[in-house]
This record gives sequence, structure tokens and C-alpha cells, in this order.
Amino acid sequence: MEWRAGSVRFGDVAPRAGCVVRGALNVVRHPTGGVERVPIVVALGRRDGPTVWVTANIHGDEVTGVLVAHECVRRLLAPSRLRGMVVVVPSLNPAGLRVATRVPYYEERDPNRLFPDSRARRGPGAEPPGPQEEFFATVFDSIRATADVLLDLHCTWIQSLPHVIVDRVLVEGPRGHRAAERLLARTEALARAFGLTAVREWRVERYIGRDLQRSVAGAVLNRARIPAITVELGARLVADPAAVEAGVAGVENALRWAGSLPGEPVPIRCVPVVAPPYALLREEHPRCPESGIVRFCVRPGDRVERGMAVATLSDLWGRPLAGGEVRSTRAGWVLGLNQGVAFYRGAVLLQLAIRDKHPVVARDPRRGRRPMRRPIRPRGRL
Repeated sequence: MEWRAGSVRFGDVAPRAGCVVRGALNVVRHPTGGVERVPIVVALGRRDGPTVWVTANIHGDEVTGVLVAHECVRRLLAPSRLRGMVVVVPSLNPAGLRVATRVPYYEERDPNRLFPDSRARRGPGAEPPGPQEEFFATVFDSIRATADVLLDLHCTWIQSLPHVIVDRVLVEGPRGHRAAERLLARTEALARAFGLTAVREWRVERYIGRDLQRSVAGAVLNRARIPAITVELGARLVADPAAVEAGVAGVENALRWAGSLPGEPVPIRCVPVVAPPYALLREEHPRCPESGIVRFCVRPGDRVERGMAVATLSDLWGRPLAGGEVRSTRAGWVLGLNQGVAFYRGAVLLQLAIRDKHPVVARDPRRGRRPMRRPIRPRGRL
């Protein structure tokens, strides 16, 4: 996609060919004065190419992506090497970043469930959009108008394997199935190119039940029909240097795959990567059979077999509970360990990556409630 100086703006940022330009978008006017400003960095090469968006920190306590964004601007986005444009948003939630909380202090809803959804309820009786939702609608419109690829940077559990997530692709019926399959193929190719362990999102009923179609990547993929992935980079509240390096390496791989940078994607060596010859699904398993004290027997990246003990379980006096062991009934790899040692009955202990046998292109279970807007064809050459 070719861009000319002055042809597009992001907040107060007007991209200039051969330059890296920094600015901000005003989001919320505070009642005590002042304005919340979301930072934006735009690098525009001198040659035609794709437009790639890199967003981070929509959850304010997930900080690794902020440093990855900074390092990408510093190390990767020299306009002399760059084809096309890269738009970097180091923090979609500066208020949460400021006070180290998942949600901003001026709105208590999960910001990663507030991107536009064509089936979101509107009209009499509907809850009016808050300042975050209004801002994200503006961001989404800019992404939809310009992007060929989106990478959204997150963090997950304290002990976890960095990985990328591919969303379910929702369709209304058989007419859109073929286009959705093509979109999925591009998105999964992007996830493989990034270079970390790649897993598919929850099965479609849980996906919709958790409003993940309104996440950054979910909305961009399902409403704008643009390849988008979620990247999980280790623990919240702390930036592990290995996770930062993995994130930068992955973004560089994605830019090479897209044609923004020269060269081919290369393997990531700084963190373990699981890459079996079949697709993986993330699964919350096992759950704690009784309330008690848990001691894990596995680590992120470990292979788990059916019937394998993954943790011990005891009461506070150290006496075994429920046979003393928690065993997995699934085979796969450990993505992450839930934090802490004291768990209630039914609490999730692990996130696993298991073999996915479910269709990724799936009919939207809400279909028939309200017609969906016609999907927008992905832009550019990707």
C-alpha cells in the first residue's frame, strides 16, 4: 500500500516518507483537568509496502509489550530498510500502566473486550459506550482503513511459555466460508512466521461467551477481516528480558513475512518453542479436585501425557488430599502455571496446549439475532 505525506493521520501524527514520527491521540478529558494521551509512533519507508500495526499494553499491568514496542522502534524501523508503514502504539491503556492495573482507573470494564462488534447491543436500554469504548472505535476505524497485519502484545501468567494465539474466524453461513478459510490461512501463516509456540483460541462457544470477538485481535480479524494475532509474552507486572527479546524477534519475523523488512523469518532461540506437526488449542486443564495447597511437578514447556501427575495436593498441615496427586486427562504441553499455592476446588491449575480437532472457521452461534455487516475484504497484498 502506498502512502504519501499528508494522506493519513493518526492523532497528531502525520507520517512522512523516510521518517519516524512520534505523537499522540487524545483519548479522555479528565474531570480534574488534563487529557489522557495515547502514544503513537509511525515509521514510513521510502518504498511501497504493507502497513503493519503493533499495539501493546491494553491491559495496564501487562508491561512487556511496552518495552518490545520501544525496542522495535529503536532496532527495526530504520526508514532506509523499511517498505511501507509500521504504526506502533506502545500503550493502549496509559491509565492502567500508570497505576499497574489491568483496567484504567476511570472505567472498570476489561478494555480488551471493548473493540467494536457488529452484534453489540445498541438502542433503547443498551448501556452507552464509555470513554474507552469510544476511543477504541476510533482506533479500530484507523486500523481497518490502513492495516494489512496487526500484532497485539500481551502478557499472561507469572510462569508461562511465550506464545501466540490465533482467534476463531466467525462466519454467518456457507457463503462466507471460503473467504474465511483464506483469511485463516493467512493468519496462521503469520502466527507461524512470528516464531513462538502457536495455539488456537478457545472453542467457539467459549470464545463468544468470553467476548473475545471484541478483543483487539478478535475484532480486527473478525470484523475488519485483517490477519491479526495476540502475542503473550510471559508474566504481568515485570518484563522478563528473555520475553522482551522473544517479542522483538517475533515482530521482526512478522515484518519480514509481511514484506516490510528484507529477509526471511528465523527461529527464536531465547525461549522454548513447541511446534508439533499439528494445530494446538489452548485449554484450561486440570482443575483442582479439592480446596488445598498445590505444588506443581511441571514447568512451562514440559510435555504432559494422559494420566501424568502434574501437581501434588495437600491440606495446610501437609496431609495428602484427593489421593495426594492431581493428574492430567489431556496430553499436550504446559503453556503456564496458575500463580500461588492455595487453590479452591474447581480452580484452574494449568493452561495446556493440546491437539486441536475443532474447526477454526465456525458459524457465529449468535447468528439470526441481528444481521452482521458484510465482511470487509483484507487490504493490500497479504
